[in-house]
Amino acid sequence: MRRKKCMKDNVNQVDKGICTGCGACFNKCKFDAINMWPDENGFLHPQIDDEKCVDCKMCLMSCPITNPVYKNNKEPKCYALWSDNETRKKSSSGGAFTVLAEAILDKGGIVCGAALKEDNVTVMHKFIEDKNELSLLQGSKYVQSDTLDTYVETEKLLKAGRMVLYSGCPCQIAGLNRFLGREYERLITIDLICHGVSSPRVLQKYIAEKEKKYGKIRNLRFRTKELEEGGWHRSHAMAFDSEKGRVVEERGKCDFLTPFLKSLSIRGGCGSCKFAKLPRQGDITIGDFWGISKYRADLDDDYGTSVVLVNTEKGNIYLQMTKIKCLCLEEVPLEWAVGENRNIIESPWVSGRWSRFYKILDKYPLAKAVDYGINRRFDIGFVGWWYGANYGSVLTNFALHEVLTRVFDKTVLMISWPGTDSFKTDDKSMRFAKKHYEISMKRSIEEYGSLNYFCEKFVLGSDQLWNWYSIKEVGNHFLLDFVNNEKIKIAYGTSFGHSRTFFPEDERLRVAELLQEFDSVSVREQEAVDILYRDFGILSSWVLDPVFLCEKTIYDAVAEKSAYKVEEPYIFVYILNPTEEKKKAIYQVKSLLNKRMVIVIDGQAENKDELAKVMGEEDVLKEVEIETWLRLIMDADFVITDSYHGTCFSIINNRNFISIKNRKRGNSRFISLIQMLELQDRLIDENFEEDQIKDLCGSVVSYEYCMKVLKEERQKSLNWLAQALERPKQPMSYHKLVHNLLRKQDEKICELEKKIDRYLQGQCPSGIVISEEATVKIEEQK
Repeated sequence: MRRKKCMKDNVNQVDKGICTGCGACFNKCKFDAINMWPDENGFLHPQIDDEKCVDCKMCLMSCPITNPVYKNNKEPKCYALWSDNETRKKSSSGGAFTVLAEAILDKGGIVCGAALKEDNVTVMHKFIEDKNELSLLQGSKYVQSDTLDTYVETEKLLKAGRMVLYSGCPCQIAGLNRFLGREYERLITIDLICHGVSSPRVLQKYIAEKEKKYGKIRNLRFRTKELEEGGWHRSHAMAFDSEKGRVVEERGKCDFLTPFLKSLSIRGGCGSCKFAKLPRQGDITIGDFWGISKYRADLDDDYGTSVVLVNTEKGNIYLQMTKIKCLCLEEVPLEWAVGENRNIIESPWVSGRWSRFYKILDKYPLAKAVDYGINRRFDIGFVGWWYGANYGSVLTNFALHEVLTRVFDKTVLMISWPGTDSFKTDDKSMRFAKKHYEISMKRSIEEYGSLNYFCEKFVLGSDQLWNWYSIKEVGNHFLLDFVNNEKIKIAYGTSFGHSRTFFPEDERLRVAELLQEFDSVSVREQEAVDILYRDFGILSSWVLDPVFLCEKTIYDAVAEKSAYKVEEPYIFVYILNPTEEKKKAIYQVKSLLNKRMVIVIDGQAENKDELAKVMGEEDVLKEVEIETWLRLIMDADFVITDSYHGTCFSIINNRNFISIKNRKRGNSRFISLIQMLELQDRLIDENFEEDQIKDLCGSVVSYEYCMKVLKEERQKSLNWLAQALERPKQPMSYHKLVHNLLRKQDEKICELEKKIDRYLQGQCPSGIVISEEATVKIEEQK
């Protein structure tokens, strides 16, 4: 028997979401069992080689997340600092780091800080001993720095009697302190007031796009004061030299700075930083003294002012030694620093959309990824019954969503039910949806027009979305009446559900008008092609139900999430509309196959108890999770169903099955599918012959031909969808243009009539002036 592998006591136990990638564990491991590698978003994380790990626990002991220490002054002294003007011009704020670093170098010490490599992407901690190299460490770098083995080297230098200044983010200083495990008199640590760190992956994309536009880039700076007006207060600007000259991109116009400053690109764990608090981690804390002019105007000359917090006595002694190098070193009450730089005492805010931003980062140019991330915009707004209680409705929409996102690499917003107050938000369908979709916020029917801003195109999904009896309560929502005409509208596999429409005569003209505004229309049944042309003048295509477009492996992965499993062979019974006739067929199948039955009834029925009673079994499953429904079909020995999608998934899973026609749900789709696959013998009427059941139970479905046909039709349907998605918007015809203008005029007239009615009832809105002539006419009407 194979022994279960036990988890070792190492940093694999640390939640990835709060790991800072400081590198303390990597530096501490003496067995070369840990390496720092970028994750899927480009942020560094420790990777453990289990073969080399000896379970010594030293990495865990050195981890500042599992062993945070807060030993410094809780009420540090606070200073406003200026270095000389020439240094301040080159610095992000007041030049505090340069003043402090030069003092160490003057004493023969060594300085370690973050440096940007020549590739303009990689930021790594680096040691310098020469003032001429100090420029490498100056200035902000809004990217995660790799500390490499600098903790080990720092320890060696300290033990050799060298003086070391080590600067970094608070988590990196915490990591160094935990790694060393003791105080060193010759070590001075500086932690930065940190807004969070962006991923090198974002910077790499930014640089690649800029080099494509400007040629080779050199001398990249994340902040510059070279703008003509604004100085320090407009220093959040990227600058670089290129083959086409000097380029400066200010915040709001820079595709790298915008997501960083909007907290979209920073590491998710930065939002729960353990070290953005008092007491701080370093001997000294430095950053921008935003708002210093409110304390004293003369301390802000727009060249830049640094805030300096002195957190230890060692830090205080060291700062006072540098006073001679400062144009200004003025003590200021701490609250003035905290007031406009909350990251001194609080974790940075992280956008809830940061994860989505990284998912779409490689899909688009950086500007579009930023726009989509900040404004929550999408390629496609998806309209359908993805939230319905019916298992088939849920899965046909799931399938189309997966095709759009996986096959066509689109971002998709699933649009909520109009009038969401009437709909459950925590049933099985919504639990499933929240695991797989981006979902739009709640809106009233009148507010749906706002979705035009968030979605580039709109796709109407499959199922009976054009069945009048199913949609009449929400008007023309499922005809996309809220979508602007300049947007692409696509209907994929949409259905009337029956061999004719049931739209009232007074609605047909408006329905025809809205259908004409679709750019591409396809339907799920052959009969619907005729209906659209005959009743509405629409040319359409017949396509496969979306459930056949989605790879079976995706369904299998979903089904595996279900903990419900039947150990013995069984017949899966899925009946939407139980009758005595269907019950008779089911029990004949049970008798013939001599196997247990697992019965599931309609997931959206309100009378579940009544339906279960008709089935006559005590263990009827009145409702199961979507994952379980899939698994029950996947693992069944035999399926009997009156559901179209029950039939579809029997075919997808190559099950032996019997499908019973269901007139209440519409037989058109059953017939289209069954005829295409030449499985007519598997489809029976309620008035079946007993010999039919006996023959079907004794025969095996030959799926070779079915799979061949489905493969061909799947490709045709995917080709249709690909063309629909890429098809440009066609210019509006003269007829449509005139019709739309007339409709808008009609809407204005209706609105004016409503205002007049309100006036006549004494409810005239304030600010509306009615002419004397109009007033006379109104009085006459009274």
